[in-house]
Amino acid sequence: MDSVQSHSTDELVRMMKKIPLFMTNLDEAGGTDGEEENIQIEALRALQYEGTRAEIALGFKERGNEMVAEKRWKDAKEFYTKGILALKAPMDTDTNATEDDEEAEILKEKQVEEACYVNRSLCNLEL
Repeated sequence: MDSVQSHSTDELVRMMKKIPLFMTNLDEAGGTDGEEENIQIEALRALQYEGTRAEIALGFKERGNEMVAEKRWKDAKEFYTKGILALKAPMDTDTNATEDDEEAEILKEKQVEEACYVNRSLCNLEL
């Protein structure tokens, strides 16, 4: 409590805006000099690219679907494009994967890719 009382209201607001939960703008995520990195933001950005290619693309597709529900066509198109690009990224070599796992993953990737292309075309029609 003492640490909070030692800061002014403006300082507390600036400090809170660096925390992802309270951010209103990503430009305010850094320090006052603009060079300080926000570790929490970097961790959140890294999470969006964690998993297999199909899982990453599925995450982008689902976020695109949320944007479509809000009729934010441009944002949705961007998420679907990111999903397609995630599927084009180099594949991680997993030595523990069996042939059945690889076939299932390829099938999942094709399904997600097809959905992303169809959904992106819907966005293009709406724009």
